[in-house]
Amino acid sequence: MRLQFLLFFILLATGLSAQSNHKIQLDPQALQLENRSFHIEAVWDNRKTPNSIGFVQKGLGNKRINATFDGPFSEYLLKTFQQLIPQKNTTPIIAKVHNLYVSERTTVTKEIGKVELEIEFLTADSSKTWGLFFAEVEGKGMDVTKKHNTRILEALSICLEQLTERWEETPMASIQRPIIAFDPSQPIKEGLYSTFTDFSNQTPINDIKYKIDRRSNQPHLAQLVQEANGKILKNYFGFSDGTNFYISATEFSYDSHYVQAEFVGTYCYFEDRVTSTGASIAFGLVGALASTKKKGFVLDTQTGLVSELNRDFLASILGDYPELKKQYNTSKKKLADKKAVLQAFNEVLEKSK
Repeated sequence: MRLQFLLFFILLATGLSAQSNHKIQLDPQALQLENRSFHIEAVWDNRKTPNSIGFVQKGLGNKRINATFDGPFSEYLLKTFQQLIPQKNTTPIIAKVHNLYVSERTTVTKEIGKVELEIEFLTADSSKTWGLFFAEVEGKGMDVTKKHNTRILEALSICLEQLTERWEETPMASIQRPIIAFDPSQPIKEGLYSTFTDFSNQTPINDIKYKIDRRSNQPHLAQLVQEANGKILKNYFGFSDGTNFYISATEFSYDSHYVQAEFVGTYCYFEDRVTSTGASIAFGLVGALASTKKKGFVLDTQTGLVSELNRDFLASILGDYPELKKQYNTSKKKLADKKAVLQAFNEVLEKSK
């Protein structure tokens, strides 16, 4: 019976590996906003990652899949707004989206789904603005992927409610905010990063005093301890000590320590020992111990996706780079060979700027 389960899990994982995008569909219902005097006439996309709204986790191995709307971003959100706040002799305005990012992380007992929203409301001629509006919505459960739609709608509703409350304020002259992509050639600012968005924007938290406890036998692994009360700080995307960047192991496993990047670039690279979830379920503790091995993981600094450094990942990024594909194909295809190809790819990307 266990063998049958294992075969099922393998087939499931294989099917998921072929899936490149998870489509999120929204089902908006009209909001009852008292004294609302506006409707959305247009949606402008000012996000850093136009081809993604974050990621979801699929399968027993929590494989990260790029998330998108079930249609072009601006058109899809405009239709959503039109259903949330229909036009009724109201003032047309523009919704300018600076960030909409969904994410998931897994603990031993539950999953946590999150949406981050940053949106600006402009006058119809875009000359004036009511400013930036923010919302973060989290949900917990055994499978949070199915609820991203309701979290997105809740975040949109929060911002619309805030605008309704501030509608009578005189809008200010709008300021053009350029899209500034993460620059891997610049040092990563010291401090704690709560989310990938904070990391991408290089806006660390610096008002929490903490110390870094590195493992004596594995100095590339660390825990963070708050100085004030000795509490272990777990629920952060990562941190920088001013020299090195560390990512939370929760981004690719059930562990909660932090892992130092071996190198930083458009793709940041980390190594850690992880356990196969499928083997744990199929064969228990023995399977978990037997399947624990060192693996490489890659953070795409443009999208926030964390992927295992394997053949499929390299194939997905090296399609237009035949020399690097040849370098990998003629190697022994060990982890060190994959890492060398990834590092060479970073160098190629940096030189092409």
